[in-house]
Amino acid sequence: MYRVMIVDDEFYIRKSFCNRIDWTAYHMEVVGEASNGQEAYELVPVLKPDLLFVDIRMPILDGFDLTTLLMDEYPDIFIIIISAYSDFQYARKAIERGVFDYLLKPLDEQEMDKTLRRLLSRMEKKEEGEKSLNLYDFQGSQLEGQEFACFSIYEKSGQENAVHSQKILQKYLMGQGTLARVLGHNMPLCQVFCIWKDRIDLTALAAELTALVDGPWAGYDMVAGISEVYRGTQGMEKDAFLHCIAEAVSASKEKLFDTSRRIFLWASYKDDFFDISPYNTPKLAMARSALSKKDYRMARQSLVSYLMDFAWDQFQNAVIIEMIVSTVIELLFRAGWETGLIAEVQLYTNDFRRTNFILLFERAEDIRDRLCQLVEVLMDEMTSKDNSDLAQRVALYIQENYAGNLQMEELERQFFMSSSSLLLAFKKKKNMTITAYIEAVRMEKAKKLLKSGLCSVQDTAEAVGYLDANYFCKAFKRYTGSTPSKYRVEK
Repeated sequence: MYRVMIVDDEFYIRKSFCNRIDWTAYHMEVVGEASNGQEAYELVPVLKPDLLFVDIRMPILDGFDLTTLLMDEYPDIFIIIISAYSDFQYARKAIERGVFDYLLKPLDEQEMDKTLRRLLSRMEKKEEGEKSLNLYDFQGSQLEGQEFACFSIYEKSGQENAVHSQKILQKYLMGQGTLARVLGHNMPLCQVFCIWKDRIDLTALAAELTALVDGPWAGYDMVAGISEVYRGTQGMEKDAFLHCIAEAVSASKEKLFDTSRRIFLWASYKDDFFDISPYNTPKLAMARSALSKKDYRMARQSLVSYLMDFAWDQFQNAVIIEMIVSTVIELLFRAGWETGLIAEVQLYTNDFRRTNFILLFERAEDIRDRLCQLVEVLMDEMTSKDNSDLAQRVALYIQENYAGNLQMEELERQFFMSSSSLLLAFKKKKNMTITAYIEAVRMEKAKKLLKSGLCSVQDTAEAVGYLDANYFCKAFKRYTGSTPSKYRVEK
């Protein structure tokens, strides 16, 4: 049975979903409900749903922001957006984010039936094309007497194209052995697969994966890491298999040191010697001392100097980089607790605290630069505690740049944070989404310009950041209840 979760702030809507639909007819069951996006986000890893029905308009965290978070962290989950608002812009944005479908309230039973049957067909086809090894219920017997190896695939956009292209994998690896996706391996940012047969040729496997990333997946920024070959034995424990998985993921991290390659074998790097002497330096000791004295200006200077001293382009092992990053993050957390800025530290360091964070970066120097920016921002905030909080600074930036580029990518660059962290922080402080706040700022400015009688509708649209005057008119009417032309005359 496929697991379904209902996310809507209206109690009776949730109950109607549960009771009016014969879920068993679609091989589904409702396993949970949530009254807002934040509650749903926290329940997803617990309930492990296959399908979510998500309302758009909800308190705390709305449906669009919840979708943004889930599509990045749980790409296998199917999402159907539901809303009482029939604006095409909502539907288009939802579909662009990768949701399965968009349904309007009140729900039409025939439309719901059509959607669920189409979804069931998609789920069943996906299952047919995907074999899996589930670590939650690991049975080493299927690998007994067989040679096996693991390979991980990282895809930069986060859309996990490898997961959704099982048929391509099967086609290109046909004859190599039995292929299965590894579930429950706790290796975020990449997907791991296991292949087994009587005898495995790593050179041939690497060649097949090279053909894959250079062929069908040539348009995606992908890298693959391949473990060594192991032989399954009777009573083989899960830990042995986890070690094989770790090798594959570790090999893929070598992309940090060789941007010309896309396939990496652990066998080529396992014996690499790396010197940990750069890990502790006098400047790190100076930073610790400055933090103990709450001299955050000196701590900033010492930490940045500590990071800049290293010849990052000469590091050829991800372990030493992970150690350096871990040390700096630990110092920032201690300072955060002492200054009462722990929430800010948690938000700013979110990407660096993700397992396999190295896969997010192109070069070692990019990690250094991002970490230096992080240190500078946090140390400045600790130096002056009366600084506005993150949400207020985002709001101020929007107020000052309402006519410019306010896409999430630009906000990420300005505040050195991922979109998910920004969305959660802003929603928590302002009780509204960033998108809604941008629209409110722009609309209030537009009202003033129109009221002055000095600006045409076209000029007003461009002045507040809308290149498409038609879209501006629709947004203005949705916000004020009146068209810009009518508002200009009446006011």
